[in-house]
Amino acid sequence: MAKSARAPARTSSDPRSKKRKARSAALNAIDEWYNLRDTLLAFECLQGFLSPHRRQEFEEFDVEPGELRALVTCINAETQRRMQAVCEAIESVQRALH
Repeated sequence: MAKSARAPARTSSDPRSKKRKARSAALNAIDEWYNLRDTLLAFECLQGFLSPHRRQEFEEFDVEPGELRALVTCINAETQRRMQAVCEAIESVQRALH
């Protein structure tokens, strides 16, 4: 009986493949976490403008309530989107590890 010249196909249960997938998923989760953190920093910055700690050093700025509403809406939407991306990335890591 002749042996096949073809190399055996790698399956998803290959330990190296599984480790590679887990590493990739973990790196993606870290990237998504930092993206979320950036959005939260933007929100904290906005909070600082709206309630400064040292009022005597505060310079006035002219912003309409509608503009602030739009900015807060954008920040909230982006925060939710990035939170979802972090959750999906973490789930991907969990799937890759099992």
